[in-house]
Amino acid sequence: MKIKSSIPSGVLAAATGCLQPYCNELTPATLSKALSTFQSQNCRAEKLCTYAQVAELLSISLMSVVRMVKRGQLPRIKIGQRSVRIPLSAVENILKEA
Repeated sequence: MKIKSSIPSGVLAAATGCLQPYCNELTPATLSKALSTFQSQNCRAEKLCTYAQVAELLSISLMSVVRMVKRGQLPRIKIGQRSVRIPLSAVENILKEA
């Protein structure tokens, strides 16, 4: 999420008013600071890959990817009951090591 560098004071006041029932200590200044902190931490969704995509990126078989996940060489993220993805950053780390 990209946050504009300066949020109009009226918008901050309105947002604070909406959120105050859930957080009594919230002020426009603390909300602005929290939004700035959120943006500075580079909070963004990481690209996730299927096993087939990982196999293609690493030029290995699908079964090799499965074995690497089972051995803990690649982390997996379970999405729903049956879908599994592997973070692209983990694949990039393996490529750097090679």
